[in-house]
Amino acid sequence: GASAGGVFTLTNSNITASSVILTNCEQGATGSSVNALVNNITAGACDILLTNVGGTTTGAATIKIHFLVI
Repeated sequence: GASAGGVFTLTNSNITASSVILTNCEQGATGSSVNALVNNITAGACDILLTNVGGTTTGAATIKIHFLVI
């Protein structure tokens, strides 16, 4: 991709160490495509890794990350 994203910690009281967390990115920037991957799931939190896999930089584009804890 054109640039890498970053990592942030999602905290949510519904997350357990054995949870499955599904993510989806809603993005408005034309030509950008960002993936949100889940890592390091613990009780109450997980890490979300954002990666730009598109052909253009995301710049200051707003990207909404939807998630579901199972």
